[in-house]
Amino acid sequence: CIRDRAKRALLEMSYVAVAEPPLWSDAATASFELVNTKDGKAVLKDLLLIVSEHGVSELPKMVEPAAPVVQNLYKVTLTPAETEYDVRKREYGVAAPISFVKEEVEQFVVELRSSEPQWYKFKFLVRWYDSTRPTELFELWSPEQRVEFKPSIEDLLNS
Repeated sequence: CIRDRAKRALLEMSYVAVAEPPLWSDAATASFELVNTKDGKAVLKDLLLIVSEHGVSELPKMVEPAAPVVQNLYKVTLTPAETEYDVRKREYGVAAPISFVKEEVEQFVVELRSSEPQWYKFKFLVRWYDSTRPTELFELWSPEQRVEFKPSIEDLLNS
C-alpha cells in the first residue's frame, strides 16, 4: 500500500570519524551520527563494533602529561582475541532501545581502549527496525576505520 511506504523509516549513518589516543591518554574515540530520513519510526536494536584486522603496534607514543576531559561515552576495550563487541552493553545490561522520529539525529561517541599495543581495523554495524514492522531487521555499516594504540616508550626500553 502506498500509504504504508510513506510511513517507513530509513536510518542513515554520517560523519564517521576516529581520533587516535592523545599523548596523555590511552583512549581513542570513534563517533558517528544516525538520522532517520523517512516518516516512520526507526528503532536501534543493536550497535556492534566488528574488528576485521589487528596487529602489534610498535612505534612508541611520546608522553605529555595533561588532564583528560570528562565525558559521558560508550566504552569498548579491544583485545586481539575478540572481533565483535556490543557497544551498548554495560555492567548492568544493555541500554534501552533508542528510537528516531523523522529528521531526528543522535550522535554516538565510543571511547576505545586496547588491552595491549595493537592497531585495529573495524566497522560499526547498526541493526534497526521500523517500529511498524519489528520483525524485519535492517543493517547499516560504517566505512572501515583504523585506530592504533602505541606502546609507551618505557615499555619498549624495558623489553
